Amino acid sequence: MRLLRLEAEVKGIPAEELPELPAVATLPRTLLEHLDDWLAYQTTKVSLRSGKPLSRNYIRHLQHLRAELAEFEQCYKYPLTFQSMNATFYAKYQDYSLTVLGKKVNTFSGNIKYLKNFLYWCEEHDLPVTNKFHRFATPEVYVGVEALTAAELQAWAAVRASTPAVRAYVAEHFPPIVSSNPRGRPALQVEDHLQRIELARDKMLQCCYLGLRISDADKMSPAHIQNGFVRIHAGKTGGLCLIPFLDDQVFKPVSLVAKYAPQALPTCLPTLPTIDEYMLHVTHLAGITRLHVTSRIGRKTFATLKIYQGVPQRQVMLATGHTTEKSFNRYLGIDEQELVDIYKRTARRI
Repeated sequence: MRLLRLEAEVKGIPAEELPELPAVATLPRTLLEHLDDWLAYQTTKVSLRSGKPLSRNYIRHLQHLRAELAEFEQCYKYPLTFQSMNATFYAKYQDYSLTVLGKKVNTFSGNIKYLKNFLYWCEEHDLPVTNKFHRFATPEVYVGVEALTAAELQAWAAVRASTPAVRAYVAEHFPPIVSSNPRGRPALQVEDHLQRIELARDKMLQCCYLGLRISDADKMSPAHIQNGFVRIHAGKTGGLCLIPFLDDQVFKPVSLVAKYAPQALPTCLPTLPTIDEYMLHVTHLAGITRLHVTSRIGRKTFATLKIYQGVPQRQVMLATGHTTEKSFNRYLGIDEQELVDIYKRTARRI
């Protein structure tokens, strides 16, 4: 039919004398296709709190949810439509997530939260979604986060790169490399590795002492220290962190910053791009075997130990920049020995 119309146009036959083209039926867009639209929107969205695009980690979670829903649809032969977002779907998806995939309750809860955000977006765009999804529950189970105990933090701080034992350890684990390219960058020597181990130790201490993410620790400068406080806006949320700047028996941020002050750096401590590699060695040298230490544990250690020191939760939240107790509680670990000691001290007072 289209070919006949083209031939007629070439011959000069008026368009009104040509037969009409048949209408082509189009399939309605699926829920997953609308989910793709929402994902594309999220990648361009800017956080009102921080003024920055949403984090890549958050976008990856959404993409993973999209893939998981597609697999669920195939596995359970349950068509995903706006009208099927009901209690039956919730029960089946819960079984798929917890039983088939073996996910944790909190992971399932997070996916339901993302899904509800998408469906609310659909409501706002007048898509025919049932309001039954409003009743989807997002249960949570408290899981004590990994955080250093006070004794472990002090053991971490006690690692000294200048000791013969540490020098021997570095010489064993970082043998000198002779570069085959004379024009290439010089190979790192034992002294270089010792400096990096000490800096990795101190960067972790900076996170633990001040409750900072490593990205915020890297940008902290002397200008952020004012009138006995560190005042710094968190890069992730844009919220103000108001952190008392003082030393005690466990937390020693003043001494740590003073150590690097003679270098007159633009930031309080140098940065170390390979920090995770060297933190593995500091963990070994500190004798910590209970957990795998990364810079992410720093904030959790700060929050947990400050609570055990008796600092009111709202005051600790001012330092970490958390605005809700629910989000703050995800940063609290459990020190069983400290709990026992608190109970003993309370019993003696009674």
